[in-house]
Amino acid sequence: MQLQPHREDDSLVIVEAADGRSNRFTLDAAAFEANVSATRRLLPPATKLFQVVKGNGYGLGLERVIALGRRAGVDGFCAGTPSEALRAKRLAPDLPILLFPSCAPSMLPALAEAGVVLSINSEQSFVELMQAGVNASVFFKLECGLGRYGLDQSSVASVLGAYRRQSRIRCIGVYSHFGSGDDELLDAGIARFENFLTTLKAAVPTPLTTMIASSPTILRRPQLGYTAVDPGRLLYGLVEEAEGIRPVLRSVASTLLQVTMYASTQTVHVGYANRIELPPGGRTGVFPLGWLDGLSTGGFEYVLVRGVRVPVIGRTLLHSIVDLSAVAEAEVGDEVVLIGQQRGERLTLADLARSHGVSPIELHFRLLGAIGAE
Repeated sequence: MQLQPHREDDSLVIVEAADGRSNRFTLDAAAFEANVSATRRLLPPATKLFQVVKGNGYGLGLERVIALGRRAGVDGFCAGTPSEALRAKRLAPDLPILLFPSCAPSMLPALAEAGVVLSINSEQSFVELMQAGVNASVFFKLECGLGRYGLDQSSVASVLGAYRRQSRIRCIGVYSHFGSGDDELLDAGIARFENFLTTLKAAVPTPLTTMIASSPTILRRPQLGYTAVDPGRLLYGLVEEAEGIRPVLRSVASTLLQVTMYASTQTVHVGYANRIELPPGGRTGVFPLGWLDGLSTGGFEYVLVRGVRVPVIGRTLLHSIVDLSAVAEAEVGDEVVLIGQQRGERLTLADLARSHGVSPIELHFRLLGAIGAE
């Protein structure tokens, strides 16, 4: 699926999915730049900011958000897959592209030769690189309590032993991730990271970039004092009640493709199982977003049509049905707003997520993973 962007003004970019179903989202470039500035104000001076672009640039399009990051002056990018890392390197050849753990060790030598900075998260990943005899820049990824990717105490010792016996692989940084757990877990994770760091600095004489703060940690401990951070949600405005942070996803919208009016009271079957009784003059409409696009069947959801909140009464794989009885003038071609503003009414990502019983970040990826797929 190719996306066809066009600019509405200097800061808003409307991205239309070219699969013929008339779905689109609007990206606010000015909000992204404001979020980068607001994030930097939270941090100690000279802290490097690595923009996370995993998940196809948080669903907004990898190429698009890398262009935003370059304009905003970020110091590097963190990719989630080998494909993303290679695309990012082509787009930003002068900046470091750090690949988070995401692939088999056998893929790492080719990525190193392409100039991608690799995460060493296991003994196997280091051995594969060393045996390939390639030059590589790497970050050691440490496991500090989440039970995810990363070197533990014993594997750190083993990898450092091998590191001293070679010269092609250069460690330029070390990082970990703590998520959004409570302060006690964060304190324990930081203590473990510091222990690892003492060991690493004794074995790796070059200056190291040290990084543990993604968006939740930045908000909780902005003055930690490490040399870099790797935010995603902060930069894309996917956090609540953070000063100066604005949503980069300005709107998600579709189009009414059919409107049906009922002259007399009728019980209408909508979707595959739902029934609804419509009064004389009742109307239904159909727009082309459904299960395939990350929307669920449960909950009670509203969308905006001509500035009126209308309920979604049914949903199938590729479309949704709304009750338009309160909007007598609605017609084919009208805009349907799921997230955003229309004639003074507004629906937020949080509103839509609440109706689906999921977190805003999950619904963000669901929707844009479908509409914004490239």
